Amino acid sequence: MDVQLKAKWVEALRSGMYEQGRSYLRSGDSFCCLGVLCDVVDATKWSGAGDLKQYIDGSDVCMGFLPFSIKGSAKISSEAENHLTAMNDDGNPFAKIADYIEANL
Repeated sequence: MDVQLKAKWVEALRSGMYEQGRSYLRSGDSFCCLGVLCDVVDATKWSGAGDLKQYIDGSDVCMGFLPFSIKGSAKISSEAENHLTAMNDDGNPFAKIADYIEANL
């Protein structure tokens, strides 16, 4: 994974600026750990009325999984994406997820 992007992502997860959510990249002001990564990459690509937000990157419209462009540029495998999703949705706090990212990605 790109070292600078990883550092920014981990910093954002530990910052306390993001409310943790589940099941979606972003719902209202709540983010899953992968939604935080999307926000770090480009916070202007969120769209949608109401609580559920979509991350729109070209023709890629995502609500629950990383856009292909971010997944590719960050070099996150499907296995890693699934593991991070499970960690987040199982209630692990962002700090623990940040520790995992630092050690394994």
